[in-house]
Amino acid sequence: MREKVVLVVGGTDPDAGAGVYADLKTLGAIFSFGKNAHFFASQKNCALGVYGTAVVTAVLAQNTRGVQRVLYLPASLVRAQLKSIFSDVRIDAVKIGMLGTRGNVNEVVRALKRSGVRHVILDPVFSAQPDGKKLIEKSALSAMRKKLLPLAEIVTPNAREAETLASMKIKNLEDARRAARAIKKMGAGNVIVKGVREKGEVVDVALVGGEFHLFRKKIVSGGTHGGGCVFASALAANLAMGKNTGEAVRGAEEFIDDAIAGRKRIGKGVKVVNPLAREMVYEGERGRVIKNLRRALSLVEGCGNFAKLIPEIGTNIGYALRGAKSENDVAGVVGRIRNARGMPKSLGIVDFGASSHVARMILEMMRFDKGRRAAVNIAFSPEILRACKRSGLRVAVADREKEPGEISETEGRSLSWATREAVKNAHKLRKLRTAPDCIHYTASLGKEPSIVLFGSDALDVARKAIRVANFLYGARNR
Repeated sequence: MREKVVLVVGGTDPDAGAGVYADLKTLGAIFSFGKNAHFFASQKNCALGVYGTAVVTAVLAQNTRGVQRVLYLPASLVRAQLKSIFSDVRIDAVKIGMLGTRGNVNEVVRALKRSGVRHVILDPVFSAQPDGKKLIEKSALSAMRKKLLPLAEIVTPNAREAETLASMKIKNLEDARRAARAIKKMGAGNVIVKGVREKGEVVDVALVGGEFHLFRKKIVSGGTHGGGCVFASALAANLAMGKNTGEAVRGAEEFIDDAIAGRKRIGKGVKVVNPLAREMVYEGERGRVIKNLRRALSLVEGCGNFAKLIPEIGTNIGYALRGAKSENDVAGVVGRIRNARGMPKSLGIVDFGASSHVARMILEMMRFDKGRRAAVNIAFSPEILRACKRSGLRVAVADREKEPGEISETEGRSLSWATREAVKNAHKLRKLRTAPDCIHYTASLGKEPSIVLFGSDALDVARKAIRVANFLYGARNR
């Protein structure tokens, strides 16, 4: 399939923390994740990821302490660059950053209208951080409001830039909402006002699809140089890959959270956000999760008693990444584990996205206890349930007869609801002070009863299951 291509338009930055260099690093990181189909949530629709291209509007002498000098490129040269790329490459999304001059704004507007590109993200750049050096002419700002904003699917100003665009002060979240509405009235499709400070938090106020959504973050020290560029580029990439607006925004928010968490101090000034942080941390942890799951699979396949716990539909062991957001962040056993003549057997393959039911239960459990990242499903019988309790596991019950009709009728929501209700009821009845080790999912119309064991990792739940099996059937049968 054809590569998805994102064009970034903006200025340079010698420390590569912001501008088109940061944009291209972001797109490169997303390309790497895209090839493995494990990037943003629900990325199964993505073929290969995204490829980044760039048009330069200004050359800056800049470092982590500020901007020392700016050279705006002639509008004719910006026009030539835009013509070159659009005449040769099919562009799926455009992310626009620093433009600087009225001429550059006009050239970008002309190119966008001629190209008919579907997704346009405008991340207006009016001043540099941390020194506040002005980076746009007054006439360019006027042209941006009148001509470029109406072409943008999403506009992503920070609080100060939103103040300039909306001609108002932003002191709190309600001010940010009013500013977002004002910018939308100028023609923007959706608006995200970033970095609004309130009550010790930094909040991104997103007006998407006519509704407001808040993304709250902790205030970090040391600076976040390039954060706006990285966020907008991730947003453009998500849209290029076919996500709807809501999914694109959520994915970009997750990505920038990781980039900020992994920021680096490369100079004497502010820290630089790191768009490669997710790749480095994520890939390292992925390897550890897979290795742990393989060891767990080997352990259960060597236990004959475990075969007696396998239900007719088979058993799966799931193990999630830290901060897992989707089923693609949960590793499982491909094809499940089956009872083959008295011994547990599988294809011997583990991979992310291999589990569905178990993955949803883990994700729901992690909302209560982030440390319970693994689970294994086993068969139900009164004897097995008693063995779970007698072997020291803390048991909660999910009464599926009480499941609301709208939940039961919606694919994928039933197990999440049941898991959530089991944990909540156990706490409410004061039967458990912590999240349960075991949940008994009762039978309901069309649904067989089952038991799921939860733990810290795949080896932990495998050992719990074997302990139950040996308690019930005797250790000599291992």
